[in-house]
Amino acid sequence: MIKLKAFLLSLVLVIATLALLNVTYVKKIDDYYKVKDNSIRYSTSYEKYKSRDILTNNITPNTLVLMGSSELVATINEDYHPNKIFNYNDFNIMQIGTSYSQNIIQATTLSSIEGAMSKRKVAIVESVQWFEKDGTHQDAFLNKASQEHIFHMLDNEKISKETKEKLINRIIEITKGNKQQNDIYKKYKSYFIEGKGTIIDKKLWNLTMPFIPLSLNENSMKIMPNQTILH
Repeated sequence: MIKLKAFLLSLVLVIATLALLNVTYVKKIDDYYKVKDNSIRYSTSYEKYKSRDILTNNITPNTLVLMGSSELVATINEDYHPNKIFNYNDFNIMQIGTSYSQNIIQATTLSSIEGAMSKRKVAIVESVQWFEKDGTHQDAFLNKASQEHIFHMLDNEKISKETKEKLINRIIEITKGNKQQNDIYKKYKSYFIEGKGTIIDKKLWNLTMPFIPLSLNENSMKIMPNQTILH
């Protein structure tokens, strides 16, 4: 009985701590990354790509989501890059993707952020190497995948259970060489697909989501601090 009380007390303290961080620290992060220019939309930071909050907080009714891979980064300084052509208030691009951001990465990201897209359109730049026989490489996937996006993909009621199951099965297959990540995705499957676990599991996962992306900082996010928006 004493052990049970101690466990319940520790659980309450953990939940209270996470809830407090959500309304204080996370709010500061959200406020910091809500900017008036397009610098975050055209940032090539991994932290941006992996964070649902950063992406959704910077998608407006005037923003078109553009997904791709290395070509979005390799041409970042060229005159024909979207950040040069569509740097406007009334029309701009949310650039998402870097090398090895292949279909499964884009599918989970889009499933996670689509609720913020009042413009129900997305542009995708496909690359030939996305269709190699062996599929995406494990190391590349682990580096580019977002646990947060995968969670919200599975929690998206607009996506069929069949599609979710195919995606999470493929993710589990790709991550089998990394026990820590593999175990997390197996737990996600158990809850969202197989109906096991409790609502407490989901609440705890949801509370910890904002802290999963790597540490955020001004230098990594704002690659164009002096950007001038055209009107």
